[in-house]
Amino acid sequence: MSGEDKKKVQFLTTYKAHADLKIRLQYDDLRLREFFNAVIDGYNNSNEDLLKFVEELKEKKQAAKSLRQKIYKSQKAASSIKKQFALDEGEIEDIFDIIAKENPEL
Repeated sequence: MSGEDKKKVQFLTTYKAHADLKIRLQYDDLRLREFFNAVIDGYNNSNEDLLKFVEELKEKKQAAKSLRQKIYKSQKAASSIKKQFALDEGEIEDIFDIIAKENPEL
């Protein structure tokens, strides 16, 4: 492959995640480049195991998005009620307790 055939891919991660990855790769006798090229190749070629993992990631992402939407709606409702009834902080806490009981997944 010539230099024109290559593309550099970069992303940020924590120092700990990077160190842990390097340790695991060394344990498995793999280089960082080999690992990510294999992951990219597996994803691009629809490796069943990798796609199963990606589906799990998508499900988690959707669950997190759904939870954020519920929290946003709850906060918006609480703000509206606060404005409508001019509630103090203690009364607002009671409202959040009621919402939490009705929506334990929040």
